[in-house]
Amino acid sequence: MVIERRQPTMIDVAKEAGVSLKTVSRVVNAEPGTSVNTQERVKAAIETLGYRRNNAASELRSGRSGLVGLVVEDISEPFQSELARSIEEVLEREGLLLLSASTRADVDRGHKVLTALAERRVDGLIIFPSFDDYSFMKPLLGDFTQVVFVDRPPKGLAGGSVRSDHRGGAFAATSRLIDLGHTRIAYLGDPTSLYTGAERFAGYMEALIDHELPFDPALVHLQNPVGGTVGNAFNEIMSLEDPPTAVFTGNSLTTIHLLRHPGFESDKIAHIAFDDLLLADVLAVPLTTVSQDVSMIGATAANMIQERIFGNTGDYGTVVLPTRLILRESDLIT
Repeated sequence: MVIERRQPTMIDVAKEAGVSLKTVSRVVNAEPGTSVNTQERVKAAIETLGYRRNNAASELRSGRSGLVGLVVEDISEPFQSELARSIEEVLEREGLLLLSASTRADVDRGHKVLTALAERRVDGLIIFPSFDDYSFMKPLLGDFTQVVFVDRPPKGLAGGSVRSDHRGGAFAATSRLIDLGHTRIAYLGDPTSLYTGAERFAGYMEALIDHELPFDPALVHLQNPVGGTVGNAFNEIMSLEDPPTAVFTGNSLTTIHLLRHPGFESDKIAHIAFDDLLLADVLAVPLTTVSQDVSMIGATAANMIQERIFGNTGDYGTVVLPTRLILRESDLIT
């Protein structure tokens, strides 16, 4: 016959420690009002009995689940994986658990992921937007579910926002190439239907205007970096009668596709990339990049969401963090 051992309760802990049930509750929930000696007795009793706190009951009383959902487009993309890591580190220190999921830029999957997280009553959602309208979430979210958007502003749903100065970073990169003597600069980036794509392309355009250089649409390719699109676009641009002497890639995936393209020779054309890459400094020609402080973006978003979860009722606000141009060698190619 198998005899199941009953799980010890706080009543058992109180008897073992020789204190009241209320005293045990205060110690378990880290509430004030008990002496150091009493806390040690209660903790010793907990250890002896193998007592484990009933988190489900505690969450039911507090109205919180202790869960935060992170929804990104592609967790394998370097920026987004680093973002998830930095968010998780901050939330863990606050006793919050992060649940991460990718939409894969698929609207139906995104709806399913967000609905599933809402049904689990997460205390907060941190969203890396991959589509245009999140208003469908309004009836799904409880009154206490907090929302913060990262990398792009909120769309259709009230919440905070943490992002980089995309336009300023692109302006600085393009201006750097112009200052080095380049007047024909190709731009390969995301379509302007994406917020980051629009902002970075605007920065490129503003740098041309600021330096009184003409805009040539033949030098621009705006498309999601899938398959051979980046390589094909580069080949077309380089086959122009007056090809560019420099190229600016507007995101990490476009940069990776270009570096892998057999027709791209890094020692033949100046190059600056938006988003720093892990091995950018050990490439055959070390890559000059516009660096976002991804760890700071993640930490700021995590702090914003946990402050709201734990009672800050002020306005969310928007935090825009500066980018940094990391000069290596690729911009110096002539």
